[in-house]
Amino acid sequence: MWLLWQCGRMSGPPARRLALVIGSQCAAMSGLSFLPDLAYDLGKVLTDPELGACEPAFDPPVLIDPPRTVLMQAVQAAFTRANDGDGSILVLAFIGHGIAADDDFYFLPADGSGRGNSGTDVHVSQLLKEGLRDHPSLGGLLVLLDTCHAGVGAAQAATWQQVGLGRRTHRYELLTSSADRPAYGGVVTRTMIEVLRSGITTAGTTIGSRYLYKYLHEKASGQRPQRITHDGGGWTGPDDEGLWWAYNAGHYSRAVPVPEVPTGLGAPARSAYRVQVTRIAPQQLVGRDRELVDMAAFCASPGVGGYWYWRAGAWAGKSALMSWFVLHPPAAVRVVSFFITARYAGQSDRIAFIEAVVGQLAELLGEPLPPLTDTCREYSFLDLLDRAAERCQARGERMVLLVDGLDEDRGVTAGPDAYSIAALLPEIPPHGARIIVAGRPNPPVPHDVPPGHPLYDPAVIQELSASPRAQVVRRDMQRELDHLLTGSHTEQDLLGLLAAAGGGLSTRDLAELTDQLLWQAERHLATVTGRSFHPRDSHWQPGRGPDVYVLGHEELQNTAAERIGPARLNDYRQRLHTWADSYQARQWPTATPEYLLRGYYRLLTSIGDLTRLVSLATDAARHDRMLDLSGGDAAALTEITTTQTLLLAQSDPNLEAMALLSIRRYSLAERNTHIPIGLPAAWARLGHTDRAEALARSIIDPEQQTQSLTGVAMAVAIAGEPGRARRLAADAEQLARSLTERSQQVQALSALVPVVAAAGDPDR
Repeated sequence: MWLLWQCGRMSGPPARRLALVIGSQCAAMSGLSFLPDLAYDLGKVLTDPELGACEPAFDPPVLIDPPRTVLMQAVQAAFTRANDGDGSILVLAFIGHGIAADDDFYFLPADGSGRGNSGTDVHVSQLLKEGLRDHPSLGGLLVLLDTCHAGVGAAQAATWQQVGLGRRTHRYELLTSSADRPAYGGVVTRTMIEVLRSGITTAGTTIGSRYLYKYLHEKASGQRPQRITHDGGGWTGPDDEGLWWAYNAGHYSRAVPVPEVPTGLGAPARSAYRVQVTRIAPQQLVGRDRELVDMAAFCASPGVGGYWYWRAGAWAGKSALMSWFVLHPPAAVRVVSFFITARYAGQSDRIAFIEAVVGQLAELLGEPLPPLTDTCREYSFLDLLDRAAERCQARGERMVLLVDGLDEDRGVTAGPDAYSIAALLPEIPPHGARIIVAGRPNPPVPHDVPPGHPLYDPAVIQELSASPRAQVVRRDMQRELDHLLTGSHTEQDLLGLLAAAGGGLSTRDLAELTDQLLWQAERHLATVTGRSFHPRDSHWQPGRGPDVYVLGHEELQNTAAERIGPARLNDYRQRLHTWADSYQARQWPTATPEYLLRGYYRLLTSIGDLTRLVSLATDAARHDRMLDLSGGDAAALTEITTTQTLLLAQSDPNLEAMALLSIRRYSLAERNTHIPIGLPAAWARLGHTDRAEALARSIIDPEQQTQSLTGVAMAVAIAGEPGRARRLAADAEQLARSLTERSQQVQALSALVPVVAAAGDPDR
């Protein structure tokens, strides 16, 4: 849960405002990858002279993962600095891990116990009560608490009236979700940041809590935001003009007012993941009629639970059954799927899962793909899952989320995003949805899955008998593996390189790495493709980029690595390093393999090579090439955050590297806020229509995005793509009609007239 409360004197706004933001990830609990960026962003808003107008209450004004002693000292120092006799307001933000122990709420510092102990954790209500009592000259206190279980803290704050901190002495206001729901991905803080930066056209010169209601309710509907005031008022009660979070940016020309919460803007997403599933599925599923009937009945029956867990050992045919079900679902069942593939570095962790599933959910809803930054990635998944399930239910359909290979999740044990896919799966599937998973008995359910989750329930486990067909495939693959391990030097190299890389190498990549001509590599791969080496689509260019290869089964990957041996495997990794260095020395030319822009970074993360990770994550030329392929900077920003988290986990973090990463992150953020309106159309005229569209949609200002999309639509129409031009024009029209200024709306719609005509629809 999250809690937001305000406490202040009856007088007007103070002349001075001070702020301190604390982001904390308790080492005893699962990490929060979004936290550092989110805390820094909030700090920027609060200390912006034109927004929060706060001075730093502590130096530095944003603390990330402080130990308990530092956290307590910082808060006490902030109270002291604000107790200046001038009626100053102190703004405190606590974001991160929290826990409830009986009737008490604790904020968890980095070195906290995680059990709710006042000696090792932070009893927030007590800390704030004492701060108010000991600093009588303080003009007011605003506290944001974005953490699980904050509803207990809300209950404690509600009793302040009884101890002299409520009625007549201080006023306070609470905005809180229900106490029985978790917080997701910092969504409340993130939404506040967006609204405070953008402004609200219907608000006055400042933004108080009441004006945040519809945005918090829209973005965090599952958390049921509530407002409680000192006099018992709710959302309908007026704001106290002396208690506000920021000046209203909607009254300043630099900002883009937020007229309404945007919904459905942009072109509907189109997921290519189904093509991936067709490459996993068998041409014919043999001997599984009973299992398919059972799965169909589970989806159709209204009275059953929400989870079905196929469990079996290796080579039982789990993936064959699951992929067949995805491609041949029962009537009135919509399946969204992900196949965790440990032998393919880009398809084996939480980030890959969210990217794949969010695309499918957006397509189901007919919405554009949302931006997947560290701050909003998990929230976007949960929000889309909830709304897609609701949409299916309203149409008389059942939505099914299917996840194969829980045992192959590499996020469980490695890397800074070391949080499992299983922990993302909701305990209660929304709106009658069903969740079907498959995996081996070992490893067990990941430790970050909360107690009481259905995955622990023996009743949901269905033992899957081994398929005779799968055993035949196993024997064929193992015979071929023996052949490759004892075959020619080239055959051994192909196997060793693919095993060392973690999959994801194309034919051209393997040709370069083995010093062969392309046709020679193709000839060798032709003998094993479909058995030992399985083709997959390019991640960023599905259907257009070259196929990449993975080993045909996780056991094949493990056996190959074991029999190749650590020394030779390291030699193959060194060959990959040399290959990557050669492309870096050439500033990542246009022909740079996708593996070096995606999979290679994940390989370095898995082996903990911090030197190379920092080198890649601060390489501007590489990020430019990633932008060319992906159409955005989300992947680059994720790499920077991951590297920073790995560095911070060291006993003696490299501060110079941290500074370089921060500078690079700032540069990426800057270029995404200053995109010239005409640049996307210029890219479209040069034939780079995908990049043009991605750039246009990344513009935040609705009016500027409308103009940019209009320009791209015209360029596409002239280039002879009328269908795409009409789609872009329709999106621009929808944006134009959302503009609140009548003159802007008329101008935007007028500019669309020649575009629609050029796209072949003159009557319209």
